[in-house]
Amino acid sequence: RRLLAGPFVAPSTVPSTAPSTGMAACGHEGGSAILALSLGILVGAAITHVCSRYMPGVPYTPTLLLVGVLVATLKRFVLTAEGSPHLYASLDAWEHIDGHLLLRIFLPALLFNDAMQLEWHRTYRCLSQCLVLAVPGVLISAALTACYVRWLLPYEWPWDLALAFGSVLAATDPVAVVALLNDLGASPVLTMVIAGESMLNDGSAIVVWELFFGMAVGAFSGSPVALLSRLVLGAVLSGVAFGSAMLY
Repeated sequence: RRLLAGPFVAPSTVPSTAPSTGMAACGHEGGSAILALSLGILVGAAITHVCSRYMPGVPYTPTLLLVGVLVATLKRFVLTAEGSPHLYASLDAWEHIDGHLLLRIFLPALLFNDAMQLEWHRTYRCLSQCLVLAVPGVLISAALTACYVRWLLPYEWPWDLALAFGSVLAATDPVAVVALLNDLGASPVLTMVIAGESMLNDGSAIVVWELFFGMAVGAFSGSPVALLSRLVLGAVLSGVAFGSAMLY
C-alpha cells in the first residue's frame, strides 16, 4: 500500500498504523491466532472432501480463493469485536501478521513439499528449461514491468524502485495451474517445467528485490557483485551443505 500511495518515501520515515508486533499486538497475545488457524484447517479439509467426492470438476485452489474472499467480507461487514470477540481478534491477528514472518514460515515448507514430489530423472531432463524461465525469464519480466511502471503509470518512481516492484510481480506461483494440469492429465514434462520454474523463480526474484530495493531505500552501499555472490553462492552452498548432512 505504501508503494502505491504516490511518490516513494523510505519506509523508515512513514509512520506505521498497523500493530507493531504482528500477532502479539492483538490483545490476546498469540493465543487467539490458533482459532482462525484451526478453523482454516477444518474448512480446507471440508472443501477437499466435498470437491473430490461430490464436485470433481470444481478446481480446489480457486475454491479456496473464493472462501478467503468470503471470510474477508464477513470480517469487514458482519463480524464485530463486540459480537464475536475471539473470532474477530483471531482473524485480525492473521490480517496484521508480519509479512517476513509469514514468508519465512510457509515458503520453506512449500518448497520442501514441492521438492519431495519431484522425480529426479524428469527433473534432470527439464532442468535447463526451468533455469531459463526462472533466471533470465524473471529478469526480463521484472525489466518489462519496471518499464511499464516507469513510463505509463503516474507514480514517477525511480528505476531502482520500479525494478524492485517488477521483481515482486515476476515470481509467479502456478499452484492452481499445476493442479488443473494434473486433473486434466496433461503431459508430465509440461507439468514438470511449470512446477520446476515456480520453485526456482522465488530465489531469483528475492535476489533482484534485495538488490534494487536496498538501492531504493539507501540501505545498500556495497558492491552489487558482492551482494549477488553472497545471496546466490551462499544459498547454493548452504543447500548443498544441509543436503549432504541429511544424507549422512
